[in-house]
Amino acid sequence: VEHDINQLLLQLNRDADFHVASIRDIEHCDAVLILGEDVTNVSPRIALAVRQAVHNKARQLAEANNIPTWQDAAVRELAQHERSPLAILHTHATRLDDVATERLVAGQRELAQVAFAVANALHGEAPAINLPDELKTAARAIASLFAKATRPLIIAGSSSGNTDLVKAAANIARALKQDREAAVDICLLTPEVNTIGLSLLASPERDIDAALSAIESGRVTHAIVVE
Repeated sequence: VEHDINQLLLQLNRDADFHVASIRDIEHCDAVLILGEDVTNVSPRIALAVRQAVHNKARQLAEANNIPTWQDAAVRELAQHERSPLAILHTHATRLDDVATERLVAGQRELAQVAFAVANALHGEAPAINLPDELKTAARAIASLFAKATRPLIIAGSSSGNTDLVKAAANIARALKQDREAAVDICLLTPEVNTIGLSLLASPERDIDAALSAIESGRVTHAIVVE
């Protein structure tokens, strides 16, 4: 499963409809959706960038009222509790929940279904999903936040071990792309630093089972253990 997810991440990173967001890009996004990733544990620096991104609403308000953004106290006083949207869909509480606009805690299957429903709500060509009323309401609320965004960001990854969550994240990004010319920002996380590099060395059909089969059949007589 991990091999399949990592190959999917590579495929999405190469997709022209998406832009792989840098740390600086994340800080400038005006709406963030985190799907199935505990970002603080996986990538603390990206979690900090997300925290900075939720303050973009305050900066927008300051600029509209001719308040220099470097006047931190004045900007905070003006913004009060106004924040740029952050939606978190996860199986448990995370350390970014305190700045989240919308959060949903559920099983991985339900999270994926809600995410697919968000994509459908954003653009009708995305596959429709039948959901209980409570989850349908959550999906619509998240979609309404992102429909208004000028620079949305979707964060997903392989930590969950669930391919559907990554596919749902891609569907949301594609739905957002339909109404804009620029590629949609995505950030696809892996829990280990060398995961993507190792995945680049392997083709989709060459997973661990294929390697073991080759050894057992005698087609391979030597193995190099990279890590």
